[in-house]
Amino acid sequence: MSYLNWKQYGQLLQPVNPARVHQKDGMSHMEAYDIRAHLNRIFGFGRWSAEVISMDLVNERFGQNRNGKDACYVVYRAGLRLTVCAEDGTELARYTEYAAGDALGFPVIKLGDAHDFAMKTAESQALKRAATNLGDQFGLALYNKGNMNRIVGRTLVVVPEPEEKPEDVPEQVDADAPAVQPEDQPAPVDESPEPVPAPGESQVEVLRTQLEQVRNNRNGLMALGKWARNAGLPEEEIDQIKSALAALDQAA
Repeated sequence: MSYLNWKQYGQLLQPVNPARVHQKDGMSHMEAYDIRAHLNRIFGFGRWSAEVISMDLVNERFGQNRNGKDACYVVYRAGLRLTVCAEDGTELARYTEYAAGDALGFPVIKLGDAHDFAMKTAESQALKRAATNLGDQFGLALYNKGNMNRIVGRTLVVVPEPEEKPEDVPEQVDADAPAVQPEDQPAPVDESPEPVPAPGESQVEVLRTQLEQVRNNRNGLMALGKWARNAGLPEEEIDQIKSALAALDQAA
């Protein structure tokens, strides 16, 4: 029976890399291009698809923008079906979600561009919603007030480790993702599973590894700092992030 392989399973159980999370209007979100790239990384080219199953015009109206010029306002609602497959091409799951996208205040002469923009936005939003069904690597935890701690630490369906493997931990397909720590490796789940390690135990090691990878990236450091505070990590660990930010400011 086809399923995820061990490396895919291990990757999906990791918390989202803070450098992949962006802030807008006080909300945490991930970019649609990043979701597509990560689907390629984890499932492979040609082993997933995103099919737009509906695209409906919700509203189109004309008015004036803030500058008093004629403008158009367009809203679309898209339905999208995300399908993921095993290595051999066997379909594993389908996820269907709907989302709206708008184009506000476009010049009337750009009406076509406004429709195009609203349609693409609706499709992107639907894709991001569908992908959250695959867990924290695709932003599921962000629905918990923007928290970047993983909320899926293990599953009752476990992929066994191969008898022979080149390394002791699954390979990270994202160059910016934190390395898998020994205590975070997938473990068999029995009827009385052990609790998921607390943030102060395993997340500290994740933070230290992550810090080295985003040390020269201001946005990554800022995101990592927020993640560390949300995780309740020790102040001395957060101070390392502050020091890295100060070093960037000094070098600028």
